[in-house]
Amino acid sequence: IPRTASTSFEMTVTPIAHTNSSIALFIFTVIYFLIVLYLCINPTKMVDRIGSLLTPLLLITILAMIIKGFIDFGSNSASKESELFTSNLAGFSQGFTNGYLTMDAIAAIAFSMIVVNAVKSTGLTHANQIFKQTLLAGVIAAVALLFIYISLGFIGNHMNISPDKIASLTAKDQNIGTYLLTTIATTSFGSLGKYVLGIIVALACLTTACGLIVSVSEYFHKIVPKVSYKVFAVIFTIISFILANQGLNSVIKMSVPVLSIVYPIAITSVLLILIARIVPTKPIAQRIPVTAVTIIAILSIVHTQGWIKLSFIDVLPLKEYSLEWFPIAVLFTIIGYIVATLVKNEQPIVYEKE
Repeated sequence: IPRTASTSFEMTVTPIAHTNSSIALFIFTVIYFLIVLYLCINPTKMVDRIGSLLTPLLLITILAMIIKGFIDFGSNSASKESELFTSNLAGFSQGFTNGYLTMDAIAAIAFSMIVVNAVKSTGLTHANQIFKQTLLAGVIAAVALLFIYISLGFIGNHMNISPDKIASLTAKDQNIGTYLLTTIATTSFGSLGKYVLGIIVALACLTTACGLIVSVSEYFHKIVPKVSYKVFAVIFTIISFILANQGLNSVIKMSVPVLSIVYPIAITSVLLILIARIVPTKPIAQRIPVTAVTIIAILSIVHTQGWIKLSFIDVLPLKEYSLEWFPIAVLFTIIGYIVATLVKNEQPIVYEKE
């Protein structure tokens, strides 16, 4: 939620007003979160309607930028920095772990019931039908996102931003990614491009923030019914406002240790659920690998951040690529299924077939 505000600021105020001062960020986030709070405390279909309009508009805008970006920058030579990642898994691991910042897998788990209910609203009722429809939607979204990310990455890698400019952006604590994106928009469509892109991204982020505030507040209200939904909405809005004022780069830096713990757990859980649809699986077979991955993820972050030095972490397979949890997940999944054969008092998880 804080990142939606800081991203909106970086995409609108910074390139348009040419400032990312803390005062400008404060004023922007005050207005931003007041709008968010108003929409969340008085939920209407306004957010859904805006979102249904903005998503296609944003995709069309990005697609137009990609096509024009290929024309403007495609013939340039690739950035030399990319050569660091051509001979090993370093490039993959950096892209994979930086992908944690999108929080898509976590959002997929949090919003899964919203998606399922949306599919059910089309008239589908059988579990297999819902599964197939959700899978189809997921594949379409994944292919579209893959195309967008690879295309923007390719264009950004051929923009040849000077080291001095990168140093200047870093010194100003301005996010390089948003700078590249606004530069593509400006080069492709002139000054109007950055205004249009900035407004669309800001509004898209606004609807995302509203959806998150609503879902999180409703979730905690169910856990603690004595505290009203509106109180939770105010609390989470205030917390998000405080964090957003640290700036986009700071928000990202703060989130990395948390995401480095949560993401391996989320990916492992999703993969185990998929396996359970094919192979008869007892709950213990899922609990063992998830527990092991959780422990390794926590210990790895504790070690990497320098809070407590744990020498054995450095010798774990794939540690240099920040993927040390994956071999652990595979190993303990095998162990989990072996243990499950010895546990007689548990029944396999059953998924409705029709």
